[in-house]
Amino acid sequence: MAKKHNTTVSMIRVSRALSQGVGIIPKSATPERIVENVKVTELKVSEEEMESLHKLSQDQNYIRCYGWRVL
Repeated sequence: MAKKHNTTVSMIRVSRALSQGVGIIPKSATPERIVENVKVTELKVSEEEMESLHKLSQDQNYIRCYGWRVL
């Protein structure tokens, strides 16, 4: 899938997480990596491709945070 979209596997994974509303803080040690991280917003992955990725990780759990609770 990464080859098809001329990107990296990392960016496919970041795109999938963002499409599900998961906040991502990618490591950016070089200027090239920073540019790559920004370009993820331009990545167009089809619904079918996202669904196939979802099927690969159905048994994984994520913590969803919908804001901070002040105590």
